[in-house]
Amino acid sequence: MNCIKLRSEIDNSCVNVVRKYFQQLVLINKDDIESFLIQRPYSDLNDEYYCRYRVSFRLKEGKAGLRFTAPEHGNNILGFYTKETKENIPQYKHSVQLPLIGVDEKTKCVLDQLDMAQYFAAIQFYDGTVEIYGFEFGLISEDYEYNPVNNNGGAIITLSSDDDALEDERPYVYASGIEGQESIDFDNNFVDNPELPQGDFNNDFSNDFYIE
Repeated sequence: MNCIKLRSEIDNSCVNVVRKYFQQLVLINKDDIESFLIQRPYSDLNDEYYCRYRVSFRLKEGKAGLRFTAPEHGNNILGFYTKETKENIPQYKHSVQLPLIGVDEKTKCVLDQLDMAQYFAAIQFYDGTVEIYGFEFGLISEDYEYNPVNNNGGAIITLSSDDDALEDERPYVYASGIEGQESIDFDNNFVDNPELPQGDFNNDFSNDFYIE
């Protein structure tokens, strides 16, 4: 999977602007991760900057993400993040939101899991990019009011980084172990997703990996 070598200009004048996520979100329990690989930007020995901002992961056998789906014409499922500077170090608060309705046992058990467990989230932008929120330190549910008979029914639940455990990086882009299979992995709730990409240490003397 190739890195992006940045040029001296970014031209968005002829780009079709996308401003929506597909109305599907997959939550994954951090304890279900078997292995992962994070790839960050790096500069080579010629001081050329290469753009990488991706994570690959594989779930333990038999494990799967929990999918939430909302009507596609709405905009109730989305992700966002804010930058905060603490002791001159930028950190990032990741957040995702999802709708829940109903008063049945399944809904209550889902809320119970969201209140107690630590998840990270996968969400797909309309350009096909799968973003990963809260991968390093997880997301926890913010306080909410659940009203099953209001205009919309139920509640919009927001999961965010803990204020005492903000993320060190912005949301990563998901990279499948098979190039181009990101949407397939997402649609399959990451069940039996491919092994991690193979690569070699890069030549910038960092501890990161460079994938060709």
